[in-house]
Amino acid sequence: MIEAADIVAMLSERVSKRDTYQPKGNKQIQELIEYLFETIQTFLSTSSFEIYDESTLDQIDSSDKFSGNESQASEDNQELESEEEIEDNEEQMDSTEEEEENDDKQPTRKFSLDYMKQNDLPNMKSFSLTSFYYLTDRYDTEILPLFRHIPNLEELTLYIMVYDRTTFIDGTHIYNEILVHLPRLHIFNFYISTCPKMDHLVHHLSKDDIQRTLINNIKYQPVDCIVNSEYKFPQCHVFSLPFMFERLNDIGNTFPNIIFNHVRKLSVKDNFPFKREFFKRIAFSFPLLKDLCVVNSNPQSSISDERNSNDNQLYSIVKLNYLNSLFLVNVHIDYVDQFLNERKTHLPRLTVLAIDDNHLTIVTDNFTKDTTRLNCINVKKLELFNERVTTHSKDFYVYFPLLKS
Repeated sequence: MIEAADIVAMLSERVSKRDTYQPKGNKQIQELIEYLFETIQTFLSTSSFEIYDESTLDQIDSSDKFSGNESQASEDNQELESEEEIEDNEEQMDSTEEEEENDDKQPTRKFSLDYMKQNDLPNMKSFSLTSFYYLTDRYDTEILPLFRHIPNLEELTLYIMVYDRTTFIDGTHIYNEILVHLPRLHIFNFYISTCPKMDHLVHHLSKDDIQRTLINNIKYQPVDCIVNSEYKFPQCHVFSLPFMFERLNDIGNTFPNIIFNHVRKLSVKDNFPFKREFFKRIAFSFPLLKDLCVVNSNPQSSISDERNSNDNQLYSIVKLNYLNSLFLVNVHIDYVDQFLNERKTHLPRLTVLAIDDNHLTIVTDNFTKDTTRLNCINVKKLELFNERVTTHSKDFYVYFPLLKS
């Protein structure tokens, strides 16, 4: 795998050859290279970003992880040559996860996107693709064609998010574009999210419509969907059950009454207020949740009234016992009170908090309010939006004793 420094070196070499006659431009380009260096370093720190060779430099916006399991049954010369190429590819990669040694399992190999686009892999039995960033036209031009090269696949895992389409991806699309090319498939775990721009959405299917297409076209295991059409950008999530992935992004007030035991990272957003019952459902449906991001700028009059009242014992407490990180991004102040007030939410493991500085000051009564103290006491990392001061009061550090003064 190419490191960030290698990419920057290649970019610098190309720039120096092309622009040596433009001294002013060189300074701007050097600043751009330094910015790219920081950006690439950030991406490379995630387990889902891999670059295999220089030919993929034009695709550095990707964050796709491809892995395959290819049978070694056939040994003709052509396949041996392919295996040698694959081994050469493997030498360029760093493993992102530790794999347990098991003699009974077929060896797992990872392939570059370019390799899979140019070669048939008839012996591949298992294929996994994970992308934590939105794909645009690359989904149609680079991802879908891959399935024509692995006709004997038996197990498929997909986690992909697609942006800027004219239609939601539903069961009919999955069958016609993916499953029809995989006649031997018998295990299919997937999560596919579609986020078209509103003005690009030609055909807006309802949740019931999409659910019918899933049931009619995907027979391997139970399936479900979530349609969040109330946010400024409508979004559709289709997935297999049980949900096997650690991340679920951008769900709204409506989601199925099932348990997501594997989900550790969740983001929620909606144009309608999140009532306390919503967060109780979140706590129930995501029992092992560690990271939560909330986006909702709509006030809740009932919660606002509660915030000014001393009687909060009428409601049961939302218990998020494993939550480590809480990001309150572009939220109404009601949600700050919802999470920090120990009479409303229990956060015994909260260590990372991202929040608006003014909201935090108001809800904690300038870091003197006892009912919001307990949920803050274990915070080790505090990110303040719109921070007004650089030096904090003594009460602030008493409130957050694990922060360095």
